[in-house]
Amino acid sequence: MNESLLKVSTKARTGAEIGYLMFRGAAYAAVIIFGGWFLLWAISEIGNLLPDERLDTPDPINRSLLIDEPEHILARLVVK
Repeated sequence: MNESLLKVSTKARTGAEIGYLMFRGAAYAAVIIFGGWFLLWAISEIGNLLPDERLDTPDPINRSLLIDEPEHILARLVVK
């Protein structure tokens, strides 16, 4: 026996359950979106707290060595 305590029809109860599930899904999505925004904001604020000298320092990884002529790379690999 499927007797409702609130005396609502099955169609109304189904609609209410669907509405509740949609609201819960939207709440989960909002938590994920706002959590991501907060994480990006926190990283940005940590970057703003760093001293301004960070902009004048050289890059710790010399990427110009990666953009080299192939002959020089092969010459470095050849053992004499």
